[in-house]
Amino acid sequence: LKEYVEFFLDDQMVGPESPLAEYGLVAAPDAERQAQRDAFAAGKSM
Repeated sequence: LKEYVEFFLDDQMVGPESPLAEYGLVAAPDAERQAQRDAFAAGKSM
C-alpha cells in the first residue's frame, strides 16, 4: 500500500508535467505537494 500511495504522490503522476496535467489536472503548488509527501512519510492520515 505504501508504494501505491507514493506512486500517486510523485511529481511524475501529479506534477505540472504529469500525464494527468494533459487531462486537465491542475497541479498543486510545489510546497503543498511536498507537504503531502512529508505528512505521508511521517505516518499522518490523509
